[in-house]
Amino acid sequence: STVDSKVVTGEFINIRSAGQPPCARFGHQMGYLPIANAIMICGGRNDALCTQNLTPVLNDLHLFLLD
Repeated sequence: STVDSKVVTGEFINIRSAGQPPCARFGHQMGYLPIANAIMICGGRNDALCTQNLTPVLNDLHLFLLD
């Protein structure tokens, strides 16, 4: 059986970060790496950058360490 759950309240907090954030994109992949406690974002498309760089998709990888 499945358990239905619903978020009743939520809160966004600013987190400390360093470095250049990834550009806005769509069609990317994002995953959680439990061994590093990190989020990985790779690829995707940003029409302005892809046109500028003459590439159909982005060829990059960003790692956000959660610790």
